[in-house]
Amino acid sequence: MKRYLFVLMLLLMAISQTIFASSVSGDNEILRRDVLEYDINYTDSLKHEVKDFWVWYNPEEYKDFLADKVAYRENLKITNQEAKNFIEKIESLFLERFGYTKVFNKDGHSNVKGITYSLHISTGQVYLRAIVFTGDAYNLITDEDILSFAREFNKNITLYLNDKDEVEENVMCFYQGVYIFTSWKKN
Repeated sequence: MKRYLFVLMLLLMAISQTIFASSVSGDNEILRRDVLEYDINYTDSLKHEVKDFWVWYNPEEYKDFLADKVAYRENLKITNQEAKNFIEKIESLFLERFGYTKVFNKDGHSNVKGITYSLHISTGQVYLRAIVFTGDAYNLITDEDILSFAREFNKNITLYLNDKDEVEENVMCFYQGVYIFTSWKKN
């Protein structure tokens, strides 16, 4: 009889742990799909609701290109106008490639938190590293959307620093982040 009570007590403890999982603890999951890696953050350990997710873009050519580069450890020296233009170009590309219904949720708030990129200092060429989305975008965004955006981003987005002449050709800013759509709200 004691054995049955003990087993019943363990079963009830396991069920209560599952049912009353703390929403504070959270959990994440990593999914790899070809050159994309999804790092999904959930609101709870049961993985019922996506809080946000990162999509890392890691094509093979990045490995070769970044292999011989030296890290740029200074703060980026950029004019306010250049920074504003850079963000506007990125936001415009998001709207073009994803469309309003994927970029904004039904309340008009952005589904895109920001991006992470690498910057080749001497050329101003920017390479997409990751995009951070809110949980609302999870079932809207496709691999094709992201790949199309990444190719266009790498091809057309540039950022020029004020002091690029002082830097050698093989210097990179490996990870730089920028928030986007912070002043937007869909009409």
